[in-house]
Amino acid sequence: MNTKDAEYFVRLAHIGSFTKAAKQLKIPKSTLSRRISHLEQTLGVKLIERTTREIMLTDLGRGYVTHCEQIIENVEAASNYLSQVTSAPSGRIRVSVSIDTALIYMQDIFADFILAYSDIELEVELTQRVVNLVEEGIDVAIRVRNLKDSTMIARKIGSFEMSLYASSSFYQNQSIPKHPNELIDTDCIGMGVGTPHWNFSEQGKNIELLPKHRYRVNNAKMIQAAVVKGLGVSILPKSTAQPLVKSGQLISLLDNFIGFQGEMYAVYPSRQYVPARISTFIKFLTERLAKQ
Repeated sequence: MNTKDAEYFVRLAHIGSFTKAAKQLKIPKSTLSRRISHLEQTLGVKLIERTTREIMLTDLGRGYVTHCEQIIENVEAASNYLSQVTSAPSGRIRVSVSIDTALIYMQDIFADFILAYSDIELEVELTQRVVNLVEEGIDVAIRVRNLKDSTMIARKIGSFEMSLYASSSFYQNQSIPKHPNELIDTDCIGMGVGTPHWNFSEQGKNIELLPKHRYRVNNAKMIQAAVVKGLGVSILPKSTAQPLVKSGQLISLLDNFIGFQGEMYAVYPSRQYVPARISTFIKFLTERLAKQ
């Protein structure tokens, strides 16, 4: 069996479209169609049913794709093993990460990784979507929550803290709040659309607040700029806000209350053997985030 044809068939089966699969594989659609037809002729069975809009696997095709996945994974594991023990990590890594996470936490880390591993090519897609890693050919997605997907592995790579801030001039003519309930009538700046609650913790007791949002925007940098301008109070990452506190542009609010904490995960498809370039990348992220 030609393992390349098997790889093409598996990719086509997952995506369900010759056009999209060919684009992801970076080969002409006609070439992919010809290779699949050749595979069917070699096996003497029909693996897919073609229509004008989509393809459907036959019963034999569904069984065959499962076996192909195992074979491809074993071949990849063997190749990656040899690569790992005989040379430095190499190859391309496709990464998906949200715009805010990338700009706040990852800019320097990605650049330093490229400098440290000259044989690895890093391709980063900034998106607000939760992408389908398999369908879109993504090796690693960096996410700020652990998605419960049994087909994926989610490895914690770091944690982050957020707190409440206002500009140094915002409370010049009024008292600084001592309790979350005092924010009910305060102009606040929210992340994105809708009216999400803010949650605080005091001695293990949860305090839920529905803030009065005068301004909403789905970008952390713009929210921070609005807070500095004095438009209102908002939740900001400590890593970017604390330097502005030291410079006198911002003040931190409600420090006696436990605010907003989160964890960061590297999510990647479940497989028997993780390529050296992927494991090296995840280890690098983990070590660097621990220092921030």
